[in-house]
Amino acid sequence: MRALLLTFLALTACTQAPPTSKDSSDADASSNDADGDGFSVEEGDCDDAAAEVNPAASERCDGIDQDCDDVVDNGVLATFYADSDQDGFGDANAPVEACELPAGHVATGSDCDDADASVFPLAEEVCDGVDQDCDGTADDGVLGTWYTDSDGDGFGDPGAPLTGCDVPADGVEDATDCDDARADSFPGNAEACDEVDNDCDGVVDDGVTSPWYADLDGDGHGRSDLSQEACTQPTGYAPLADDCDDDIAGTFPGAIEVCNGEDDDCDGTADDGAADAIAWYTDADGDGVGVAPATYACDAPGATSARAGDCDDLRATSFPGAPETCNGTDDDCDGAADEADATDATTWYLDYDGDGYGGTRFSVTACAPPAGYVANADDCDDATTSRSPVASETCNGTDDDCDGATDEGLTLPTWYADRDSDGWGDSASSTPACSAPSGHVGRAGDCNDGTSAVSPSAAESCNGVDDDCDGVVDDGTPDSDGDGLCDARDTETCDGLDNDGDGLGDEGLTCTYRLTQADLGSNLCVDDDLYVQVDGVAVYNDASVRSAGCDASISFTARPGQTITAQAYDSVGGCRSLSEVWIVNVAGGVGRRLSTGYSGTCGHSASGTPFWTMSVAVPGLF
Repeated sequence: MRALLLTFLALTACTQAPPTSKDSSDADASSNDADGDGFSVEEGDCDDAAAEVNPAASERCDGIDQDCDDVVDNGVLATFYADSDQDGFGDANAPVEACELPAGHVATGSDCDDADASVFPLAEEVCDGVDQDCDGTADDGVLGTWYTDSDGDGFGDPGAPLTGCDVPADGVEDATDCDDARADSFPGNAEACDEVDNDCDGVVDDGVTSPWYADLDGDGHGRSDLSQEACTQPTGYAPLADDCDDDIAGTFPGAIEVCNGEDDDCDGTADDGAADAIAWYTDADGDGVGVAPATYACDAPGATSARAGDCDDLRATSFPGAPETCNGTDDDCDGAADEADATDATTWYLDYDGDGYGGTRFSVTACAPPAGYVANADDCDDATTSRSPVASETCNGTDDDCDGATDEGLTLPTWYADRDSDGWGDSASSTPACSAPSGHVGRAGDCNDGTSAVSPSAAESCNGVDDDCDGVVDDGTPDSDGDGLCDARDTETCDGLDNDGDGLGDEGLTCTYRLTQADLGSNLCVDDDLYVQVDGVAVYNDASVRSAGCDASISFTARPGQTITAQAYDSVGGCRSLSEVWIVNVAGGVGRRLSTGYSGTCGHSASGTPFWTMSVAVPGLF
């Protein structure tokens, strides 16, 4: 219908005269207002067939969007609440918005239990644990009060009221019990002598007590001038008043008499027949130790001692415990004279080799020397007569004269390190000793101790090296073209030498090298990880091994002048070490030392920081 009307209007518009420019837009909008409510569809009319529906209309609660805001009945709905128990009060947690009251709903949402028709605001409260009147409190104003009767004597504790709907099992209406923990304490009960107010009259044990006497010293016997009445013995009191001195706990009738100047047993006499009377022994020499028989008394009679056992009561220096001395007498009364514990006994030392000087290994203490013992322990080797404090020092690596020094005062021969084992040593590395240390020789003069091909006894060859260590290179070798270089040195080769006489070795050549120990053959020893690079390119790492060992076999190719970088790490903790590092020109068989390595230390923690680092250039000349 709306479509036909719009078509009709469009056709009509086409036959009409065109509007003036002043009101053409108003005419177009007005021509599209089918229901004549002042709004077209273009102007927001959401139902142009109903004049009561337009953007300026007021919303009515009828399920229609009158004001064209795309919301039906907005702002005009009423709220209702479900009344499941039909008591006239709804559930505030079950609201419904509607134009009219739905069935089973009410306008008030104040029911606190919409499942129980007896529960609603203003309902009569019943004592049943339920809040009937919805005021937030159950059974308010309808609870009964009773009092706890814990001891079952029919009287309750006024400080323990009980409230509820029914009488509690341990509750009573009487609240006059003075001790609800005792069944023998309640109003009207007979008083007993038990330190309890049995009849609840506020007085304990009235008319049923006995007399007790103050016992100040706690010995079970009291004094007659201070007493009190009580059912049972009070602390600090006794049942008898017969103590003769209530300030001393050990003084009372029947006590044991002891030596203290007091009448302990209250018989009128002090110290008679004292149980701790002392035995006194005659001490004629006054050394503090006497001899039997004994006399018993609390105080010492004249010329006596409480200690017995003197073996000679006429010598004041002889008694048990006296210091034994070397004098042929039994000073300490132990039955023996001059034994090893004598205060002036001498320590004697075994002289096994009979040279008059004893060793420290075997010794005895005695007043007189045993056979084969002497009074000194100055021998540093008691197995041989050639070593003693009076022996002469000889060059033998031994302390002959026992002065703590070896081979002192002697002129020792000099030995030179021979690392290449060619029989000639390095004059810059010498050691004085009586005999040649390992790896040393007696001849110096090796001008290159890194290779056995160079020494004073080697034959000179055309190699740019002073083979015979005479200070001249290649002397006596053929030079066919007379250019000052021997024939074999006219062309540079990978041998660590200056073959072409330009002062450089192996320049421009890529040669093969190894890192070794000082013997130029053994693998490096490292504890525990080693990394090696040449110009930043890795040529070796043993991080996967993570243990100490001499298995670092390192070979690589390089040009002289390239940088060798090496780092050692401790990845597991413990010890750290690295052997001396040499580089060997494999083709030439010559080597040079690059680093002294790292001497071993232990007790470290694992670390990501290198403990040894080396950065050197690959040498050309060896």
